[in-house]
Amino acid sequence: MIDMAELKRRLAQKGKTPATHVNAPAAAAPGNPRTLIEQDAALIGHLDALWAQSSSATASVPGSRAAQGPLVGAGVAAGPQSLKHEHGCWIIQRADGTLRWHDWPVGQRDAMTPPAPNLGPGEIVIAEYHTHPNSSDEGYNNGPSQADIGAKDATHVGICRSAVGGRHWY
Repeated sequence: MIDMAELKRRLAQKGKTPATHVNAPAAAAPGNPRTLIEQDAALIGHLDALWAQSSSATASVPGSRAAQGPLVGAGVAAGPQSLKHEHGCWIIQRADGTLRWHDWPVGQRDAMTPPAPNLGPGEIVIAEYHTHPNSSDEGYNNGPSQADIGAKDATHVGICRSAVGGRHWY
């Protein structure tokens, strides 16, 4: 789950807003963002590395989320018994059309707060990517959470890689 309220607070401290810091890709990004991302082998390799770093292959701890109560959905770590944690990045298109990424600090088991994207001249955010390494037998849903969907800026696509179902585009 991405904490967009915290991101907006950090931007406000710097005198910026999401609208001035994240530009609409349709104006400057030729082609479909999904196609651009899927055709960039280095970027896909990096997204796969973030998935591996989230410890998604670590053994599940069935029922661990349910045992923690309602605070888990509020971004409270679901317990020390799991080594899983979210990873993410901004996917940025340079002025020349090539792509790069800006990694976020490592998140908790089921939450993270992305930093403001670090954009250079002519660069735009075309996507946000993050992992959901927890499985359904641990009490987690497949794909992006409602909070992820609700918090995503309309100017770019969201990608969530989950333990079940691979990459989910929203």
